[in-house]
Amino acid sequence: MIIWAQSYIERACKQFIPEIVRGIFSPVITLSLTAILGILLLGPVGNLFGNILGGALAWLTGISSWIVPLLLGAFGLFVVMAGGHYTLFPITTQLLATVGYDNIMSPGLLASNLALTGAVAAVLIKTKNREYRSYSLSASVTAALGVSQPGLYGVALPMKNVLIASVLGGAVGGLYAGITQFVFYAFVNPGIAAIPAFISPDGTFTNFINGIITMVISFAVAFLYVMFTPYNELPADQIKEITSED
Repeated sequence: MIIWAQSYIERACKQFIPEIVRGIFSPVITLSLTAILGILLLGPVGNLFGNILGGALAWLTGISSWIVPLLLGAFGLFVVMAGGHYTLFPITTQLLATVGYDNIMSPGLLASNLALTGAVAAVLIKTKNREYRSYSLSASVTAALGVSQPGLYGVALPMKNVLIASVLGGAVGGLYAGITQFVFYAFVNPGIAAIPAFISPDGTFTNFINGIITMVISFAVAFLYVMFTPYNELPADQIKEITSED
């Protein structure tokens, strides 16, 4: 919300500030007005919506254990894109402190991240552009580690079938996680490095196995969708913009 507001403030500064002093005053005025607006209005409004989102997810979890992992698996990328996952951190830490596990945020976002990994990995195989292949490799690795932004902005959003694959894979993986009541026993980034957090303190491996299966299902569904649907290479100029290659 703050960045969206800043775009209009910056546009107004460019329009009303003379060009000769624009380079000096425009950044200062833009930053100052954005900060004031963010602190006084947009921050509290965003926090309110975040609390509503967190409360809604907690309510849905009370209805059925599979609903929230399904929704976060399918639409987790959009939640992350909007920064909504930060509003779930207090809920996650509270769950870990009270019941000892997180069954709201992490399972669904794990499915979402691994689905994106699978979809981007398929692009890595299908693209004929060397620079985009290199970018896709990096984006798939970071998505597997729980950082979705490179794969989301550089691959999924520009390519419709990749985005659909990520949503579909995340939904199926999240549904499995919810049905099997897969949980996290630690507050970690939802990715392959989080595997130790799947191990139950009582020494059983059921939850660990369900976590691995969730990852495999999410990855496989998204990967196969991209592999077996028509692939349209992005224009060279768009790839150049994404990869920042001169």
